Amino acid sequence: MGAPLKARFALARAALDGRSQAFSYGAPLPADDEWIGLFPVERAERVRGGVRFAIDGAGFFGTAGFAWSPEGEPPEPEGEDLYEHWQGPWYLWSESD
Repeated sequence: MGAPLKARFALARAALDGRSQAFSYGAPLPADDEWIGLFPVERAERVRGGVRFAIDGAGFFGTAGFAWSPEGEPPEPEGEDLYEHWQGPWYLWSESD
């Protein structure tokens, strides 16, 4: 991933970490198209052991974003979702349409 994404993620990391932890403990998920830090979240959903965020404009041909999974790689739901470790408990996520 390029330097601009790394810098943007670093600046948004505290907001993403805090909201992810809160969501994993049952706080209401953000409304569609809500910003978290520097990222426009198209939608968020809980996955076993964490949360994933579809980021508006992140996927060239489909939906993509970040997954927060402190227990390791998120489980793959049905379909062809892909995860790539990013940093710490964070993964890059893409959803096959």
